[in-house]
Amino acid sequence: MTGNYQIVRYEKLLEDNIPIDTAKFQKIYEQYPYFTEITFRNVIPLKGKIGSPEFCQNLSGYLQDSLIQEIYKKVENEYGDLQSTSKEIDSAFRLYKYYFPTVVLPNVYTLISEFSIQNFIFQDGKCDGVGVSLDMFLGKEFSYKLLDPKNPNFSDYLTRRFNKDHLVFKIMETIVNDKMESRMSYNLLDKMVDNGKKLYILKKILPTTSDTVIFEYTKEQLDWCQENELAMWAFFFDQKLFYETSDIKINKYVDEGPQSPGMPSDAPGRTGNYIGYQIVTSFMEKNPDMPLDSLLNYTDSQMLLEVSRYKPKRE
Repeated sequence: MTGNYQIVRYEKLLEDNIPIDTAKFQKIYEQYPYFTEITFRNVIPLKGKIGSPEFCQNLSGYLQDSLIQEIYKKVENEYGDLQSTSKEIDSAFRLYKYYFPTVVLPNVYTLISEFSIQNFIFQDGKCDGVGVSLDMFLGKEFSYKLLDPKNPNFSDYLTRRFNKDHLVFKIMETIVNDKMESRMSYNLLDKMVDNGKKLYILKKILPTTSDTVIFEYTKEQLDWCQENELAMWAFFFDQKLFYETSDIKINKYVDEGPQSPGMPSDAPGRTGNYIGYQIVTSFMEKNPDMPLDSLLNYTDSQMLLEVSRYKPKRE
């Protein structure tokens, strides 16, 4: 294990203590106070003051609910043994610590959130903690769309990634996102470069992870981007989008979405991020000795583009 961090199977801890009374809950609370607080204040809010007899009664009832029990069994079937995932996390943390030597590694907590959130980062005492909802990584054997067919969060292009292959990537993405400083104002180029930095760092931290996971594309979508890099660049240039400051217009090319408006129907969403990654990669090829911390602190996107001398691949 790298450094001083924990992987806590919190959903197992709760399940093993059913029925939960105040004494049992107090032991759990004393062991993991920060995660317990954020879980039952923000993720699974229950009636009653946390730790009170009313709360513990409601928690026991919640955990014994037939739906929660069914979810727990599916999670156990997929993640009963977290050994291979733990090795992936440890490998990623080793490289994260290598590239960012001063960081304090976060604790990782698994939970069942009843499909309310995939992952989150929080202050876990003197270090960070990452919460990961295992019920949001059950794979193609679970039909997320049936939960709420009208909920865009359960669209096919999103739920195809709700699997074990993406779990460690999502943990590291949450951590890297937290390291990025938010800009007070930005244009599309800023967003492209910032998201390109994230993708570049994630590929360094997860060197054996498939690009289809890193970019969250199907193989066909990734192939399309590789074959149409010049066309994407030309589109952003011709539409004068690089210095666009409208959130509505920017988000069409950097946020989740099934397609990139204005591009051919085969173009996936977040094409701006793909081009941003290519720009950052070209920049780092010109600056091979630059630490990743320095890359994060290089906030002049226009200068980074100029120094990169990025040229899209010809078809």
